[in-house]
Amino acid sequence: MSGYLYSRGLNPNRRNPQEKMAALDGAEDCLIFNSGASAIFASILANVKSGDHVVSVRAPYTWATKNV
Repeated sequence: MSGYLYSRGLNPNRRNPQEKMAALDGAEDCLIFNSGASAIFASILANVKSGDHVVSVRAPYTWATKNV
């Protein structure tokens, strides 16, 4: 099992579902997250750079925002 570590991100228990989900979608690869908040953060972080502004609805995912 060369290349795998006992960790959250680099192990066969995580890689296998990623490969299967990518194949189902006909994609080259995919990412999986443990929460909706993590998925939102990663998708925004991948598309903005320092100084950019993000326009969004008030609560894109209710568990990712505080009750105001």
